Amino acid sequence: MNWKALVAGFIFIIGLGLLMQLAFIFISVGYIALGRTFPVLAPYSDIFLQLSVILGLFITLIAGGYLTALIAERKPLVHAAIAGGAACFLSLLFSRSAGEFTLTSLIFLSFGIAFAILGGWFRNKQQSTIASQH
Repeated sequence: MNWKALVAGFIFIIGLGLLMQLAFIFISVGYIALGRTFPVLAPYSDIFLQLSVILGLFITLIAGGYLTALIAERKPLVHAAIAGGAACFLSLLFSRSAGEFTLTSLIFLSFGIAFAILGGWFRNKQQSTIASQH
């Protein structure tokens, strides 16, 4: 295990996740204000806000998985999965009271790990493409 890769990926995911939450707050406020001006948008607010959360999660965990795989020397996808899973698990611990893990929590954790692995896979693909060009 490359602890440097795990810690760096974990901290990056948590930090970028917090920035994404801040961006989500700004987007939510802006969309709600826009919905007051244009009432035709109001019925779509839930879908729009949920999609923006999923997009933020997607970007955060892919970038974190990519960074983790970039630093890890061996088994980059395993490192990406661990860093992404640990960050998602910590987020769940702070967002729910102890013992309240639901199906939604498991889906969040599963998608978090999958997105982090996808980021690691992008890094591996990029690395293999660069290696084949030389």
